[in-house]
Amino acid sequence: MRTAIRTVVAALALLVPAIGAAQQVPQMVPYQGFLADAQGNPIDGSVSLSVRIYDSANSQNPIWQETLNAVPVVAGYFAVDLGTIVPLAADVRAGRTRYLGISINGDAEAQPRQLVGSVPYALLAYDAERLGGRPPADFISADRVNEIINERNLVTEDRVVELVGEGGGGGLDAAAVNALIDARGYLNQAAILALIQAQGYLDTAAVNALIDARNYLNADAVNALIDARGYVTTDQVNALIDARNYVNQAQVEAIVDARIDTLRTELLEQITRASQAYILGRSDQSSNGRFTFNGVNGISAADAMCRSSFGNEATAHMCTPDEVQRSLAAGTYNADGAFNNVSTWTVFNGVRGGTYTNSHRNSCQSLMYNSADAARGSALTVRLNAASDGNGGGVSGRQIEYTMDVGCNQAKPVLCCR
Repeated sequence: MRTAIRTVVAALALLVPAIGAAQQVPQMVPYQGFLADAQGNPIDGSVSLSVRIYDSANSQNPIWQETLNAVPVVAGYFAVDLGTIVPLAADVRAGRTRYLGISINGDAEAQPRQLVGSVPYALLAYDAERLGGRPPADFISADRVNEIINERNLVTEDRVVELVGEGGGGGLDAAAVNALIDARGYLNQAAILALIQAQGYLDTAAVNALIDARNYLNADAVNALIDARGYVTTDQVNALIDARNYVNQAQVEAIVDARIDTLRTELLEQITRASQAYILGRSDQSSNGRFTFNGVNGISAADAMCRSSFGNEATAHMCTPDEVQRSLAAGTYNADGAFNNVSTWTVFNGVRGGTYTNSHRNSCQSLMYNSADAARGSALTVRLNAASDGNGGGVSGRQIEYTMDVGCNQAKPVLCCR
């Protein structure tokens, strides 16, 4: 039997010592809570506690989780250290909003999840103290950097320029560089264009002149031809399709799927109705042998009375004697028992007297009495706590009583099933 969680009150705290004691920073998060059963009674004993941390209130995938077995619970209270089995992931202590969820003994996770406050993020302070995971001793000051530069006789850019100028001839200025380029015959942009023109290459104007000479068409000319021949665009084709109410493959498949779902639902309802009887209760309306309700007569009227009385039951209908027997045998009936000891109309496989005459063919036996004959029908009464007729020691149980030859002028409800 799973433990029901009525209330969970959690406290998260992470104690961080002074900077000088960095190596003593704990890597676990204390977590406390209170457990009660469904009636609000505190739980005693031990439980299996599964704890998960998420990056959002609705995320399906935790960024960290662990399960602590045999957690002692005294008067409903427990206290554990998170991270004892599975170290807390770096993403848990990254300084962003996190949500905590718990479940007890494999039950579903308690809702809603708890927002983790800022205190647990003290773990991030430990990481910051170590400068991204490295101790301060791994780093040096700016003064020490300058000392090392001076010791190794390193120079700045200004000093390099100064040294080149002092050398007199070792460094080239812009004029000297251009002189070297000219001496080696390199070409500038003007010279390159002159070579292209000399070798007969075409510029944009010459290319356009050739296109015009060969009667090629530009975009405007192409569009003019399309318009002249009556071609239509994709949008125009789609508009024609929509105007004629055509459907695409996806729409056809959706229609087919919807019809299949409807047929499947109807078939399941029929199978359920045929295989598992369930007594909903008696109808709100009562009728005599002249069964008429919502414009229908007879058994159809009885079914309509059941659907009206049990509006949330799509398959509500008048119970057959067989359904009543199977429902009572299986114990599948409305627990309020409002139909107990209530006489209801039924259609029973019985005959009044030894022979049929014209006055009995259309009697309330078929729930459709429409003549002046003194017809008779059948009634059914369910007794959920009927006492045994014998001397078996006060045995009681569920019982069905059928009554034939009941006057059709009596007002009775019908027993409804699904």
